[in-house]
Amino acid sequence: MAHIHKTIVVAAPPAAIRGMVLDPERWAEWYVGLSAPTKLEGGGEPGTYSEHTYQLAGHGYPIHHTVSEVEDDGSSIRWKGTIEGSFRGWHEWSYRPVAGGTEVTVDHHYELPGRMLGRIVDAVVVERLIARNLEASLDTLRVFGESAHAEAA
Repeated sequence: MAHIHKTIVVAAPPAAIRGMVLDPERWAEWYVGLSAPTKLEGGGEPGTYSEHTYQLAGHGYPIHHTVSEVEDDGSSIRWKGTIEGSFRGWHEWSYRPVAGGTEVTVDHHYELPGRMLGRIVDAVVVERLIARNLEASLDTLRVFGESAHAEAA
């Protein structure tokens, strides 16, 4: 199983990004390559199920996401979800206050099926594309969070 670990600091408190990260209807706003949900059951709590298309290397791959855990104590957030469909895996996100803002950390674990590799050919290329999309997603989340915080101030 491949693993990607990324961290970024958003110059805003967790409250500035809470709505974007816990609401599956808003994930496509900042998660690069992810469509808006085509099916959604729930509002981000454990058990929430959503169906999306994930764009990678010019192809759309259907995925199904289930939120398995959410911890939100008002100052920090942690949640975990599973992914099934065109590829399988799980990811865990944490948003914790640090000096100057919120540290966002993601651990993304996934497996690529043979039919996906057959289209794109090289697992290393796929891993780099997924890592690049994840980095761009974190940067987009940072920009949105910092902008929302500045507007609220």
